[in-house]
Amino acid sequence: MFLQAPQPGQVPGKAPKTCQLTQKAPYELKRERKFLTRWKDEFDWVIYEDGEMFCGVCRRQPNLADNSSSLVKGTSAFRHDTLLSHGLSKRHQHCAVAEKAKCPNAEVPTIVQSVQKMDPAFFNKMKNVMHTAYYVAKQEQPFTQFPELFGLINRTGGTLPDSYNSDKACARFICNIYDVEREKLMEKLRKAKHFSIMIDGATDGGTIENEAVYIRFMADEGPVNAFLSIQAVKHGNASGILDAIYAAFGEAGIDDWKERLVGFGSDGAAVNVGCRNGVAAQLLRDIPYLISIHCVAHRLELGVTKAIKENANMVQLQNTLKNLYDQYHYSPKALRELHLIAEALEEKVLKPSNLQGARWLPYVHRATKIVCDSYPVLLAHFEDMASMERNPKPSPAVVGRAKQVTGYLKNLHHLIFLHFMCDTLDHLALLSKEFQKDNNTVCQAVESLETCYWNLTALKTEMGPQMAKVYEAVKTNGEHRGVQFHVQNTVPSLEAERAAVIDERCERFRSLVTLLKIYLVLPVSTAVCERGFSAMKRVKSDWRTSLNSVQLHRLLFLSIEGPKLQDFDAGLVVERWWTCSQRQRRPGFNPWESRRRSEDTEDE
Repeated sequence: MFLQAPQPGQVPGKAPKTCQLTQKAPYELKRERKFLTRWKDEFDWVIYEDGEMFCGVCRRQPNLADNSSSLVKGTSAFRHDTLLSHGLSKRHQHCAVAEKAKCPNAEVPTIVQSVQKMDPAFFNKMKNVMHTAYYVAKQEQPFTQFPELFGLINRTGGTLPDSYNSDKACARFICNIYDVEREKLMEKLRKAKHFSIMIDGATDGGTIENEAVYIRFMADEGPVNAFLSIQAVKHGNASGILDAIYAAFGEAGIDDWKERLVGFGSDGAAVNVGCRNGVAAQLLRDIPYLISIHCVAHRLELGVTKAIKENANMVQLQNTLKNLYDQYHYSPKALRELHLIAEALEEKVLKPSNLQGARWLPYVHRATKIVCDSYPVLLAHFEDMASMERNPKPSPAVVGRAKQVTGYLKNLHHLIFLHFMCDTLDHLALLSKEFQKDNNTVCQAVESLETCYWNLTALKTEMGPQMAKVYEAVKTNGEHRGVQFHVQNTVPSLEAERAAVIDERCERFRSLVTLLKIYLVLPVSTAVCERGFSAMKRVKSDWRTSLNSVQLHRLLFLSIEGPKLQDFDAGLVVERWWTCSQRQRRPGFNPWESRRRSEDTEDE
C-alpha cells in the first residue's frame, strides 16, 4: 500500500470520512418539519407554544411525570411517533388519572370507577390498609414497620389482604395519601389572594444541604403556616436558594406566586438578608413591595447572646451553670450523692439542665431557676467535694470545679445577681415563647415586646420576686436558706445603688418629675371600683340588709385595705383599746359577778 497525500480538509494521519448518507438523505435535508394542528384532535394533552410542543398534563403533575422526557421539557422535533409513544407511557397515564381525579366535572377515570364497583367488604379492608400506611408515615416510622403492623392486625382479628403485606406496597400507598392531602392544601392556596414564605436551611443525615419552604396564608380559620416543600440546594449561595424557591412553587403548580407574594421571612444569615445579593434583595427586584422580616425569635436570641459576651457577671454565671451541668451529666455517682443530700436536708432538688437547645433563652432560664430552687443542696454537695477531708478524694479537675462553684454560690453579690437574672429571664423566656407561636402576628409580637420592655424597665428600680426573697432574708437575719452571709457592706450598698439610680433620674429629669407624678395619678381605669362593688355585695348580703353605712364602711375598709392574716399585729390593737377609754379599764372587774353573789345571799 502506497502512501498518499492527505485530501483537502483531511487531518493528517486519519482516514477520510466516508459518506454514510442513505438514499433518503437529500429528502430529509430539504424537509422542514412542522406541528400539525390535527394532532391536537388525536392527542388532547399536547400543547404547541413558541415553536415547541409539550405535554400539558405531565407539566401539571411534576411529581408523577418523567421530567427527563422531551415532551415534558418541550421539543421542536415534531414527530407523530414521539407523541404516540409518550401517550402510551406509564408515567403519562398516571398523570392523566391524577389530572382527571382533581377535576370535579371531568369523567370519572377507570381506576375510580373500579373502586366504586369494589366489594364493600374489600373496600373496608383497603381503608384499614390505608390507615395502617398513614400511621407509619405520621409516626415517622420506616416502611419496614408496615408488614409488622400488618401481621399484628391480622393476628388480633383483622383480615387485611395479604397481597399488600410489604414495605413497597406501603410506599405506594403513602404516595396516594400524599396526593390526596396535598390537594387539600393546594385548594386552600388557590383561594388565597396573598401569602408569605418562610425559609430555612439545614444539612440532613446524608450530608445534603436542604432548604425548607413554608407558606403562610389566610384561611377560613385564620392565618395558617403550612409546609410547602423541601428542596435539595445545589449551591449554598443566594442564587441556589432562590432556585429552590422557584422549584417549590413550580412543583406546587403556582405560577403566579410572585403576584401574590407579600412577605419573606428568614433568619439573619447574610445569604438571606444581604442588602445587595441576598435572597430577599433578589426577590425585591421582581417584587418591589415585598416586606422582608428577620425572625423575631432569632433576633432575640442574638441580642441576648451579644449582651452576655459584653457583661462579665453574665459570663461568670454562664460558666457556673455549665460546670453544674457537666458535674452531674457525666457522673451518675455525683447525681446519686446529690439526691442523698437532698433527702438528708429534706429539700427538693432537680438535676441541673443544659444551656444548649433549639432556643437558648428557655433553656438558660430553666437552668437558672433550678439553681435558685436547689441552692442549699447544690452548695452542700460542692462544699463536700471541695473538702480536703473527703475520702476517697475526687480528681483534681472535680476539686477545682467544686471550688469554683462553691466560691460563686457563697458570694452574696453573685447570689443576688443569680436571682436577679432569674427574674429577668422570666420575662425574656416568656417573650421568646410568644415569638415562637405559629399564630403570632406583627401586632401581637409588638405588644409582647413592649410588655417585656416595661417589665424589664421596672426591674431597674423595683426588685423582682426572686431577688426580693434573697434580699429580705439576708437583710433580716443575715442568711438565706440556712447559709450565712456577711452583710455589712453588700446590703447597704444595694440600697445605696437603688437610691442613687432614683436620685440620679430625678435630678436628670427635674422638670419632668412633677408632670410624671400627675401623669401617674390620672384615673386611667375604674376597675378598682368594680372590685369594691363586688366586696360590698359580699359584705352586705341578703342576710345583713340592716347594716348601717358607718359599719359597712368599716367592714369594707378592712376587707379591701386590711393586712393579710399572717401580717396582722394584734398588739397595736390592744394598746389602742387600753388607752382610748374615757375612764380606767378594769379588766379584773365583773359587774355580773357581784350581782350573782347578792342574789345567792338573799336566797339563803
